[in-house]
Amino acid sequence: AQLALVLRGFEAEAEGIAHRPDCQSTGRLRRPTLPDMAIADAFVAHCLELLSALGPARARRMFGGHGLYVDQRFVALISNDMLYLKVDAAARPMFEAAGCRHFRYTSAGVSRTVLAWWSAPEDAMESPVQMLTWARLAVASALRAAIAQGPTPSATLQAARRGRPKACRLT
Repeated sequence: AQLALVLRGFEAEAEGIAHRPDCQSTGRLRRPTLPDMAIADAFVAHCLELLSALGPARARRMFGGHGLYVDQRFVALISNDMLYLKVDAAARPMFEAAGCRHFRYTSAGVSRTVLAWWSAPEDAMESPVQMLTWARLAVASALRAAIAQGPTPSATLQAARRGRPKACRLT
């Protein structure tokens, strides 16, 4: 039985699941959260620190990189050790003027450009104070995108369950 727990522990570690000291005896496993674990990637930790001036920031692994959230809004992504911020048409001129680059990736040998994500200015990568203006633009872009999208089906269903009227779309 102990060998099975040890093997399960190695499998869990490979999948990103960690043992907690208080539950090792039962063999229960849980996924770690950022406050519980040391962040292995120093660049991700640095980017979270830069964005944390606007609210609680967290990272989530995705597509070989990380998605960064501030107050539950997807506002940035990290790909190949580069921070990209969410940008819409209202914020794009400021990013272009600062010399930022849009996000590019290659899929099936074809290079693709995504205009919704732009690199953060080099000087903004130095401190949370310098990043604040750019992070606010990213959060504002994410909020405008959420408003344009309208309520999600799950939000509408949750509101109905609580007996509240369905959320309306802001214009």
